[in-house]
Amino acid sequence: AASGPDEAARFARRQTELMRRLEATARVARVTFAMTEPGDEPGARMEAKEAAGAAFAVRSGRVAANYFTVFAVPVLAGRGFEAGDAAPADPSGVPPGTRVVVNRSCAQQVFGGNALGKHIRYAVHGHANAEPSRWYEIGGVVSDFPTGGSAGLDDARLQVYHAVSAGQVQPAVVML
Repeated sequence: AASGPDEAARFARRQTELMRRLEATARVARVTFAMTEPGDEPGARMEAKEAAGAAFAVRSGRVAANYFTVFAVPVLAGRGFEAGDAAPADPSGVPPGTRVVVNRSCAQQVFGGNALGKHIRYAVHGHANAEPSRWYEIGGVVSDFPTGGSAGLDDARLQVYHAVSAGQVQPAVVML
């Protein structure tokens, strides 16, 4: 893990170079990265501005802008991520940017299917003096992913995705 700005910049350059080299390899069709493997995203509690007082258990992942394209995850509403959606890293550890993508299960269970333009934030419980986290706007809805393959993955989870650039998550899982 990078400990300072110079180390973080060096990590970003090395990750970018690794991905460039992998993409140039004849047997590699596409390359992406994320903070975890699909389905292993850490859990969090989410609040919806439009559903005041309710908190929902979600899985939250930080992914490359091309993540949904590489895994052929259909965008059902709005749009997936673009390179400009990956905002500079926040030194506090709060996910960067203000735009998120959610999965179909999240859109249906929290917003009755109409999630575009709605706002979510991460719930802060148990901290008397904690400032509420920032609001994120939902700009896209994707199919539930991953599904099947192993125990537990058939159960739809509420997923929230944040776009990040190379070097913004450490460690990073590079996927071909």
